[in-house]
Amino acid sequence: MSYNTQLVEEYTMLLEGCHMGAKTFKIYLDETYDLELRKLLQEALNAFKHHEEVLTKKIIKLGTEPSDEIPLMGVISEFFERMKVMMADTDKTLEYALRAVDMGIRNVENFQQKYTDIHDEVRTATTDLLNDYKLTYKKLSDYKIKRMPS
Repeated sequence: MSYNTQLVEEYTMLLEGCHMGAKTFKIYLDETYDLELRKLLQEALNAFKHHEEVLTKKIIKLGTEPSDEIPLMGVISEFFERMKVMMADTDKTLEYALRAVDMGIRNVENFQQKYTDIHDEVRTATTDLLNDYKLTYKKLSDYKIKRMPS
């Protein structure tokens, strides 16, 4: 496999994860009325979109057209996520968002462990993504603690 082909494949896997995260957080945002949670969800959505842009530009720079689609399992997951969140209150939506970010953190960490020989460029992108996921998780966790009854 050529250097560019491997790089495109690695970026594409990360991009698909960002697409799934963005779609999931858009669902949470659409179904949430708590203003502070909406602000946090919008920040998370903006982070996903930023990483989508960065990864898309990197794939284009390598001469390939990136996909803006999510895999079939992601589409199915998106449907069930929307159904689940439609009935949720703020606390439940917050819990779903924390689980989703935790899953994103684990997926990026697993990606880094699986592909120990990834290119420095991809490692930097995954580290940036991981740092944003962890920051999002911290903000959501802090908000959850703040909402707990005294």
